[in-house]
Amino acid sequence: MGAEFGKDRALLEEVWSAVSREIESGELDIREAEGILEFNKAIVLGEYPAVHHSREYSQAYKPAYRLIGKQF
Repeated sequence: MGAEFGKDRALLEEVWSAVSREIESGELDIREAEGILEFNKAIVLGEYPAVHHSREYSQAYKPAYRLIGKQF
């Protein structure tokens, strides 16, 4: 399944920038927006590295994700 989705850096940057602008303008109301904007700067400067949950978060919530492709 993973082979169906290619890496698209330009699309990632476009979407990430759009969401960042909405947070900064207040259009997207998110708690702790200031912390998110600081996180955003680190992500952009780091050229979009993979980010993982903290050990504490993982132990407390046991997050699991699966991407499911939709075929037309």
